[in-house]
Amino acid sequence: MKAIIAAILLVWMVGCANPGFIIQPVEDDPSLLVGLASSPDGSSVAETRHDHPMEWTTGDLQAVLKRLAIQEGSGLLDSSRKQQAVFSPEDLTHLIPALQQTFKIARPSDWIVFAVWGGSEKTQGLEVTSGGLFLQAQRLQHRN
Repeated sequence: MKAIIAAILLVWMVGCANPGFIIQPVEDDPSLLVGLASSPDGSSVAETRHDHPMEWTTGDLQAVLKRLAIQEGSGLLDSSRKQQAVFSPEDLTHLIPALQQTFKIARPSDWIVFAVWGGSEKTQGLEVTSGGLFLQAQRLQHRN
């Protein structure tokens, strides 16, 4: 299962970023992967320097991640769309400490990448939430 998730994350990184990124896992457990993504030679990110390393409090990360939601609906004008939290409380319990640790050791050329996966009663299948985070101009940025 970890190999499948790592492959999905790698394909995502290649599709959303410059080719040749290396992912160094920092936290890797049965339902979570958090790591650093960097270019092997640093050349593709030379122009973009991130504000890493960074220390985050649990409260600050929790406040940001709890606000992320998925809005369901069938159309743009559908006003009955319901919002669902992206991360469950259990996800946040594991994700926040891993992100804190990873932001502390990240270099200015790194992205912080994550993948959280688990089963869903609603879809009756595996759900994967993945993305990349970085700090630039003192603002948290993301790629999904």
